[in-house]
Order: sequence, then C-alpha cells, then structure tokens
Amino acid sequence: MSRGFSIIELIIAIAIASIVISGVVVGTVGNAGGFGAAIGGKQTVVSDGEIYSEALRKAQDLIEEGAATARTDYGAVVEKTVSDPRYQIKLTIPPAYITQCSQAIAGTVSWAGTYGRTPWVGATTTIVNIPEMFALGHDCDITPPPGGWDPPKIYAYDTFTGKPTALDALDHIAYMGEDNSPWLRIADARTVPPPPPIQNGGIFVPLPYANNFNSTGTVLDQINDIDVYKDQASGKVYAFAATASSTAQLVVLDVTDINNPVIAKNGSVLAKRSLIGVDPAGSFPQGWRIQYYDKKVYISTRETSGPEFHIFDVTDPTDPTELGSGTKLTGCTPPNGTTANDFVISNGIAYLATSKDACELMVYNVANPLGVTYIAGASRDFLDTENGLSVFLLSTRLYFGRQKNSGPELYMLNASSPFPTLGGFPTLASKEIGDDVTDLRVAGRFAFAAVAHANEEFQVWSSDLSGPSINLYDFGNVVIAGFDYDNDWVFATGNASPNLTILYSPTP
Repeated sequence: MSRGFSIIELIIAIAIASIVISGVVVGTVGNAGGFGAAIGGKQTVVSDGEIYSEALRKAQDLIEEGAATARTDYGAVVEKTVSDPRYQIKLTIPPAYITQCSQAIAGTVSWAGTYGRTPWVGATTTIVNIPEMFALGHDCDITPPPGGWDPPKIYAYDTFTGKPTALDALDHIAYMGEDNSPWLRIADARTVPPPPPIQNGGIFVPLPYANNFNSTGTVLDQINDIDVYKDQASGKVYAFAATASSTAQLVVLDVTDINNPVIAKNGSVLAKRSLIGVDPAGSFPQGWRIQYYDKKVYISTRETSGPEFHIFDVTDPTDPTELGSGTKLTGCTPPNGTTANDFVISNGIAYLATSKDACELMVYNVANPLGVTYIAGASRDFLDTENGLSVFLLSTRLYFGRQKNSGPELYMLNASSPFPTLGGFPTLASKEIGDDVTDLRVAGRFAFAAVAHANEEFQVWSSDLSGPSINLYDFGNVVIAGFDYDNDWVFATGNASPNLTILYSPTP
C-alpha cells in the first residue's frame, strides 16, 4: 500500500507542478431526432438541463472520491462501475495518460435520453503518486508526453573524446559515464536555447559539460551504470554509480554543484563500498546495474562467484550500509547464478531482465532486504534461449525487451499482481522488432525503445503496442549506453559522433 499524501507533501507537489488538471465534457450518442411541439421541446430542454447538472455532479463526485482515495492509497484507485437506477456511472483510468508518477482518472455518467439519444457527461482529473515520486528521488514524470513523436527532431547534440558507458537524466541535466578519465560527464541542457524551426531539420546546439570532476586522491573507476536522485530532506542531488571496480563497486557522488561533483564523504570516509561476498579475484566482480528506490540502492554484478544482487541503506547517502549479505540469482533451473542485464524496483518487488535461458524475466520479493525471496509464479521463460535485455514498469504494465529471436522481442505483461500462479505474468501484447531491444522507457501514449538495428536505432511505438510503429528513427549510430526520457526529451548515447543527442517532438 502506498502511504497517503501529507499536507506538506501536497504543498511540495503543488510547488513542483500542478497536480490537478480537470475538465468537463458532454456529448450524446445516437439520433437526436426532431424537436416536436414547442412546449414539449421546451420541457425536454429544461428536463435535460436538470439531468445534465445532476449527472455532472455525479461525475465530479466520482473523481473527487478517487482523488481522496489516492491521498490515502494511490494503488487503491481502480476502475469501477457504480450502481445507479437512472444512470450508468463509470470511473476509468485511460492508459494513454499514465506516467510513472501520475495517472488521469475519468468519471463518465450516461443515461437514456429522449429521441433515441444516449447523452453523457464526463469529468477528469490527474492524480499524482507523491510517495512514488519521493521514492524515485523525483526522477519520474508527472505529465505524459504531449507531442506526436512523428518524427522526432534533434534539440541539441555534442561529442566528447571517449565513449559513453552510462546515462541518467534528471531535470534536463544528463549525467554520463565514459570510458576515459574523468569518467563522469555532466551536460546541463537547461542552458541550451531551443533551435529555431528549420524546414529540413534543426540547428544543432553544442552542449556544455561540467568536466572538472574532483578526483584528487579519490580515484573513480569507469561507471557502468548511474542513477541520480534528489534528496528530499537536504535538497542535495546525489548520483549512485555502479563502477568497474572489483573492490569499490558502489560509489556515491555529490552532484549538487554540477561544476564541482565530488565523491561523497561521511566525515573523512569516502562513500565507496565493496559488495559483501563478492570475490575480487572471481569472475566479473565489478558493479554492473544500479537503481535508487525509497532510501535504498539496489546494485548488481554480472554472473560471479558470489551473490550478484545487493541492497544498501542510503538513508544517509554519504554513508551507505549494505543490508544482508547479497543474493545469489539462483531462482530457477539450473540453480546457478546469472547476469541481470537490467532491473527495476517498485514497492518491494524487483523485476530483472536476465541472461538465464529458463527464466529471462526473474522476479524477487525485496521488501525484506534480509530475506530476499524468488517469486517463481511471476517469472517467465520466453521463446528460444535469447537473453532478456531491458525492463520498464509503468503502473501494472511491465515492458520487457529481449535479444533478437524467432519470436517477439518486445512484450507488455500484466503485472497487476506480483504474486501470480505459476506461468508468469500474462502477456497483454507483443511486437516483433527484428533485433535486440536494449533499453526501454514508456510514458503516456508512447513506448520508446533503443534497438540494435541499423537505421532504426530509436523506435517509438504506441504504449499499448497496437498498430505499426509511430516512428523508426535513424539515429546514425548504435545507442551504446542506453537513453532516458525526461520531461518530453529523450537523452540518448551513441558509440560514435555524436556521443549525446537530445531528441524532442516538435508537434502535438
């Protein structure tokens, strides 16, 4: 259960963005017919006006009830039909307006009208999942993409000497790992003016970088993955990095001042941590994937001789403490370890896209870090033996990307219950992409995918995976270290010039 909104949280949320977007719509279905006698017509209009007013009140009451429920338990807001002898009353949650931290709810009321009509009225509002927003460190969107993404355009781009190894975007600032010292690049896209509209493409604006990482006496290794969050209590911004070190796989960076990012310290002790039980001389002991969620950091290695999956308490980000001694990813047959190529955490559940042939999707209950357990009923064995590569959770829909195989490479699964019976999350929709789906982001009407396919490296699909692709974009080079969606911009990395490109949708 998501805890409710507090008054302070609501004030903060209002300061961040408008949390309620309401509207009223009216309409009729069927044949309105003629007006008949003048008096009868007048009486019908008056009667209809009274009915419309009453129906509108019912629609507004329905969404106000939903908003009130969300303040106590966001997850308890569900679609429903309300029994009424005169009206048909429904509360719906349109999938096209769902983001990681918000959703629209719509109340509609219809009734049997005169002359064969079925009049209706509707009211809508947007509710924000403030607990989830805080749990993700403000690294989520609360408004769906307004644009059409057909086609996207380049907003800005730039190149640096090395190649990117990781990327995360927060508030239009891109934080990137690279394969050369200083290992960290920060691009502040807030300062880049928008390119003027050009008939055949935009003007590409170079991005400024904060390159003066303070590594004096605090050597940083290559960053394999990075997740940035804004600390609610202090207002500071921290980056959690999974590094290519065999003895300091977790590093916490204080990036509040992007012109002077430093390795965080608790007193004289640097926030660099090794993973318990991982043999530095064993196979692949380096940090590999990482996510911050609700004052904890989840970090993995590739398949190694020790536990591959670890959880740290970062209530004090400058002093991370490992909880337990790690988890060996041995959930399914054969019971050996595995590599999590990507994972996402939400509400005590970890969803992992893995290299395991028998269960490319592995699901774990991480609510108790001292007793992490495998959820066999939720995990999936997909067609062929190709690996799972990417995973993204949007409300109750889990998006899953795979290596190229004889079947679909992109799936949308029903994860409404994290504890289903054996057989795994049911498939809601799937797409044959034709190549590896290496990264995924979904918001509102759109599913964005990085695909290892020449001339179609960035792909935009309907978020319900219906119909043909909205756009297959020739990115110019492979999206080597993933991408991120942030406030209607896509920040994407490339293995050749340009190393960083910002895409946007110029049309609604």
